[in-house]
Formats: sequence, C-alpha cells, structure tokens
Amino acid sequence: MVEDNVRCQRNASASCSNEGSNKIIDTVKRILALQKEVENVSATTTCIGCNACLLNYCNNTIPVALFLNCCQPFSCFLDTSGATTTFFRLESLADNRYVTLRCLTNDKENNCLSATNQTCILDLCSVIAIECFQPITVEMCS
Repeated sequence: MVEDNVRCQRNASASCSNEGSNKIIDTVKRILALQKEVENVSATTTCIGCNACLLNYCNNTIPVALFLNCCQPFSCFLDTSGATTTFFRLESLADNRYVTLRCLTNDKENNCLSATNQTCILDLCSVIAIECFQPITVEMCS
C-alpha cells in the first residue's frame, strides 16, 4: 500500500513578479480600488438605491481568506489568549507586494464579520490563493 503522505512544495520557477503578472496581486489591487471607490462615494452620498451595485457605501468591504504555499489558510492572532481569524479586510498595498490586512472576527451568533483594531502585514509572494466573500458592511473607526 502506498503511503498517503502529501508534501507541499512550491514550484521553484514560480516567483513573485512586480510586473503585474501575479494574479493574486492584481486581485488585491482590484479589491482595494473597489473599496476606495466606495469610501469616496460614501463621503458624498447618503443613500444609494436598490439598483446600485452590491459594493456600495452599505457594503464597504470584500472579506478575503488567503492561503499560503502549503494550502494552509493564513491566520492572525486576535489576542494573547490564542484566538485567531482567517478573515481579513484589505487595507493597503506597499511595494506591489506587502499587503496590510485588518483582522475580522466571525460573530457566529449573529452570522456576521466585524472589524477589529488589529492589523498585520503579509508578503503576497507567499500567497497561492485568495478567496473572496460577498461584500459586507464593516464599521471603520477613524
């Protein structure tokens, strides 16, 4: 019987390119642009009707989950007790490679995600997949 031992190996020829060919970076840029557009609209508009796109001032965040080289979901500690999250709001992109993520908590009782004050920075070169969820409303503290 063949041993069922799956090893994770990154393709040696795969590299993180700053030339815009990396689909993960392109997706992150697009999400950041959409969220920024919503911030600009919400600053000048108090109401968007039902015919507006799904991402509007009421839905200002596209939550994401990111997966690392070994198909492990990226997680971040929420506090010193060891609680973690795998849900994030994209905040910014630096050097076309390092993304700042705001941690989102999963409120299972109310079936929603909430923003926290915790952020982290992730090198997108270590990300092999991104999962995008339905846009949601996240209250952002200034």
